[in-house]
Amino acid sequence: MLAEFLLRKHISRLNKPVIKISDDALQALIRYRWPGNIRELENVLERAVIVATSEVLSLRDLPADVGGPGEPAPPGGGVIEAMERTLIEKILAECEWNKSRAARRLGIGRRTLYSKAAKYGIRLDPGTEKEPEKG
Repeated sequence: MLAEFLLRKHISRLNKPVIKISDDALQALIRYRWPGNIRELENVLERAVIVATSEVLSLRDLPADVGGPGEPAPPGGGVIEAMERTLIEKILAECEWNKSRAARRLGIGRRTLYSKAAKYGIRLDPGTEKEPEKG
């Protein structure tokens, strides 16, 4: 019930068409130990709503440490950092890797985008071996 309540809160706030949590994802949420308690559950569900590509949250929308195949939280980081990385990658892809357009959509400057890309190891030119530019 708590997960459903938090899910509704985030789909409303983020204006996403997510309707429910799949049975597999719900079982993963139930099995997880939740060292961060309700706050951690809320952060995981918020991240899942952000990355969801369908109306049903599935295991693929959950972070790896909770039971899904998603990216684990970065070392020394947490759910917020994982969400930020996921959002940056998603917006870059939606903007066809146009850094200026992506930065505008994210509400940050290009330099900040480059800095965050370097911090999270995000390649700004997909399909190349070039590392993110710094500065």
